[in-house]
Parts: sequence; C-alpha cells; structure tokens
Amino acid sequence: MLRPAHVIQCCAVALLAIGVLMVHSAGASVYPQAGESAGDGTLLGGVLAFFKLRTIVYAGVAVAVMLLASRINVREMFSIRPIYLGPDATMMERARGFFRGWCSPLWWFMAFSLALMAALMIPGLREVIGHEVNGARRWIKAGPLSFQPSELVKWVIVLAVAWWCSRRRFVMHRFWHGLFPPLLLMAVACGLIVDQDLGTAALIGLVVTCMLIAGGARWWQLGGFAAAGIAGLVVLIITTPYRMQRMVTFLDPWADPLGTGYHPIQSMLAFAQGGLQGSGLGQSIQKHLYIPEDTTDFIYPIIAEELGLPGA
Repeated sequence: MLRPAHVIQCCAVALLAIGVLMVHSAGASVYPQAGESAGDGTLLGGVLAFFKLRTIVYAGVAVAVMLLASRINVREMFSIRPIYLGPDATMMERARGFFRGWCSPLWWFMAFSLALMAALMIPGLREVIGHEVNGARRWIKAGPLSFQPSELVKWVIVLAVAWWCSRRRFVMHRFWHGLFPPLLLMAVACGLIVDQDLGTAALIGLVVTCMLIAGGARWWQLGGFAAAGIAGLVVLIITTPYRMQRMVTFLDPWADPLGTGYHPIQSMLAFAQGGLQGSGLGQSIQKHLYIPEDTTDFIYPIIAEELGLPGA
C-alpha cells in the first residue's frame, strides 16, 4: 500500500531525475571544453561522455542513501520523543530529558558545521583551509572534495530545529523554554554566514521561522525578531556596494545592458524564446556562451527556454 513516505520518496527521485537531465542538457555544448573527452569511440563511451558519469554516480549514491536512511529509526537514533516539562515534572525527569536530548548526534553535527564556518572567518586559517571560487573564499577543499560549510549548516539546522520542535511541542508557545534556543541557534548560524553569503543566511532565517511557526511558536513572539531581521538585511544591502548594485540592476538591467545587466537580460531572453511550449529538450540557444554558469546558478532560464512555461 502506498504510504505518505513513499510519495515523498517518489517526489524526491522525480526531482533528482529532472535535475540530472537538465544539468546535462544545459551542459551539452558544440564548443569543446578544456580537458573534455568525447569518449572511447563506442556508443557506450559516447553516452557516458555526454552524461558525464560522475553526476550519474552521485545521483545513484543519493538514491541509495535515501533508501538506507528510510530504514533508520530516527526517533531512537536522535532521541526524538516528546517531553513534557510541566510544573509537576520531577528534577530527575528534567535532568534525564536534558542529557538524553543534548547527547543527540545532531548537535555534534551542528557544532562541527558551525566550527567550519567560524574557521573560514579567521584570517590565517582561512588561507590554509579556504578554497577560492569565483572570487569568494567560502569553500573548503579536502582532496577531491570541495564544499561550502554554509551548505552543511543549511542542511543540519533544518534537522536540528525539527528535532527541537518535536521534543518541545508542549512548550513551544513559551518563549524561554520553547522558542529562545532555536532562535539563538538561528542567530549564530546566520551571523556566521551573512558576511560571506547573504542569500543563504536569509534563506536559513526564513525556513527556520516557518518551521518554528509550524512547531507551535506564537506569531507575536516571532514578529519583533522578524522585523529586526528584515531591517538588518536592508542595512547590509545598503552598506555593501556590490549588493546595492545588484538591487539597482534588478530594478533596471537595461541601464547597463553590456555590463551588470547582461546576465538578467540574457536570462529574460531565454524565457521569451521558450514561450509557452519551449524550444525542445537540448535545443537551447542561450546555453551556447550567452548565459554563464548555465548548469548551476542560471539553469532555470535554460529550463524555461527548452521546456517552456509548463517545464518552468
């Protein structure tokens, strides 16, 4: 019998399949890239060269990990059992709930990811472990692997806040016992990230706020903090020249069509060329050196151009 968990898994696999397909469609080019091979001359070699075997392997590993994780008893592993700390709770019950909860592996993962973010802010250490990509040194490279600690924080904080809301569901309406700890965690995470990646920090703040509301927090308790967060975002944008330039470009990209407005204009052109029906899978024109980062940051215009409005 099909259960809700199966529906979620099917949705995840479908999104992954669409993502892999469009990444390879956007990356297909008539211009040979440096170090790129056309395969070993066989049909299989050509197919593997087109689909770039590494992405296929990563997708397969991701599905395998998802299926394995679905068999784990998350409630036991992360001690996700609701606790009631009412006025009649004994000191022993409070102590048992505290130590059992804070020994959860989630908090070790959270501390590790935040420590990596903090390490990138230390000048001497940042040059040693940091890896620069497109002018930003917010990556860590360990052998063949490179990743952004902010991405690790983004994943783990969702699990940590969900864990907290599950265990404290009876007291989430109380500020100090329910709402304050996850708010403090969000503030620390966003504070470490915001200087390097404002977009990720804003996303974390928005997602955590929505999770706290779903977990039982009161709207009026979050209102003041939300207003302060929005005001902080405005100040960070106004006081940082390149962020302010992005806002100006967003409002009027045609003011500098060959400079800062080039990428937005080319992206909108991809949408216009796709129209309602799209130009067809693999038939994008904009991916041929018109739009940069066509397999990552700017893949959405390519999807709209090839698959049209329904695909977008």
